Amino acid sequence: MREKRTGFMLPFKSTVVLLAFLAAAGCKKAQAPADEAQQANKTPVANLQTLSTGLIVGINGHPLNTVAYNANSSTIAGVDYTTQSAMVKAMNMTYYRVDVATDANGKATNEAKLLDIIAKCQVNNIKVLPMIYDRCNYSGTTTSNYNAAYTQMAGFATLYGQYFDYFELGNEWELFDDLLLSGTGQSQSNYDMPKVLLAEQYVKGMENGLKSVLPSKQSIVNTAGYLPTFWMDRMYAAAPSINICGWHLYADMPPAYLANLGISNIHQYLWNRYHRPIWYTESGYRFKTTYTQQQNEDASNTWRTTLTQDATADPNVKAIIFYELLDEPERSGFSPYNFQEENFGWVKFNGYPGKTNQTTWNTWKADPNRYQNWSYKTPAAELVGPDLIVTDITWAPSSPHTGNSVVFTVTVKNVGVAATPAGTILGVSFKVDGNSAGCNGTSTASLAPGATRILTANGCSPSSWTAIVGTHSVVAMVDDQSRIRESDETNNTRTESVTVTN
Repeated sequence: MREKRTGFMLPFKSTVVLLAFLAAAGCKKAQAPADEAQQANKTPVANLQTLSTGLIVGINGHPLNTVAYNANSSTIAGVDYTTQSAMVKAMNMTYYRVDVATDANGKATNEAKLLDIIAKCQVNNIKVLPMIYDRCNYSGTTTSNYNAAYTQMAGFATLYGQYFDYFELGNEWELFDDLLLSGTGQSQSNYDMPKVLLAEQYVKGMENGLKSVLPSKQSIVNTAGYLPTFWMDRMYAAAPSINICGWHLYADMPPAYLANLGISNIHQYLWNRYHRPIWYTESGYRFKTTYTQQQNEDASNTWRTTLTQDATADPNVKAIIFYELLDEPERSGFSPYNFQEENFGWVKFNGYPGKTNQTTWNTWKADPNRYQNWSYKTPAAELVGPDLIVTDITWAPSSPHTGNSVVFTVTVKNVGVAATPAGTILGVSFKVDGNSAGCNGTSTASLAPGATRILTANGCSPSSWTAIVGTHSVVAMVDDQSRIRESDETNNTRTESVTVTN
């Protein structure tokens, strides 16, 4: 994830050439051009046909080292771990990726908090994916770094291995550890090779240390840059038993791959090169200052649905871990303001004034409960919202004859995880053989998850149907005017048959 070992923001590269290239190429530490970011929300990553099952979907969080995530709970009331776990569950996700710093022997720096978030997630059947920060010493030797890494991961596996199925060995090595000097990351000339030689031995030591304790558990290495295949190749050559190809894929990167390198399908490219299951352990959309809040949220949601659909269709993509659960308004203090980094969350904090005025910022930051007033952004809202279905259609008279005036009634159920908004019409419409046969637009009370409501046609013209002999198709549609944002917009209709006799 994006925090360094200290929990502070990872600074941008100082190398001018690298900054210029990353800005054009789409590395997530710098913003991609606006036209590429927009294109990413129009064009799928790939057009794939073969369906797979069992895609793991999760989300990133920083419960051990950032304010909003309650890491400073003794002084500031962040979003508590129970609530974070409930958010992940409500979105029907099964993994929570958490960054973990350790001492030299593998003991988590914030052990109590790590065990707490694990316990809170277990209650909701959510698994934690630990991303263990490396402790590579670039003043040391290849041997000392291998030994240190082995000790760190063997210790971590011994202490906490029972809680995890997968282990992520380090994070964004080529950027976090300043291995990448310039260019795309595809050739040796792009790298600080003395550091690469030390880092690859640290990766090898982490892998071997983990497998010495837990030989059957799965390991992941990831990258953050544009296309740092040289470094990824080195890691796999040093530690060929690494199980999973981790990759960080942001919305502006696929268009850049296509435009600059002719890569139209990054999933296939990674599989063909590494022949390992692919986990996108970070994926998100960079908010733009030129967009409104809703435009940014909608673009983020488009990326979520596009990538999920494509990943589901590719049998080699096994997991997407979206970045990230909560906004981090305090990430940089008042200045500098890193708009993108502070707006990746799928949960926003209402009342946050932004950073255009120092006084309003200071007032907001002085409130110890500033993180208690939150709401879901669009990507999450579509997953955690209400979901309305029609469970039954009835009519009166129940056995109609030709010429009867037939009035239809439905039973509506909210099978989602959130209530419908109070004051918003929960409407329903009826059609017989494709022709209007009534509606109801008078119900505005909130409908709780699991609750049902009976609605009878009473407000349209016609408000009933004149029976005609024969068998007819009756279709009822709830939320017929799309007034309510639902987690599933495809299951609002029910069809039954009514038979009319003479």
